[in-house]
Amino acid sequence: MKNLQNFGVQELSVKEIRETDGGILPFLIYGAALLVEVACYSAAGDLILNFDYYSDRLEKAMNCE
Repeated sequence: MKNLQNFGVQELSVKEIRETDGGILPFLIYGAALLVEVACYSAAGDLILNFDYYSDRLEKAMNCE
């Protein structure tokens, strides 16, 4: 790699990198979105695995039993 100091480029400190990248907030948002996605897939998997149970409950509810 070329010597970037000749072009007036300086290395960023850790604090400057965090400020430039947006800090920890993007990680928190991404983590929350990932958690919601996992919960949705988990609920969908539960519905698929226990489809007979849920369909029986729905049928009973529709017949007011």
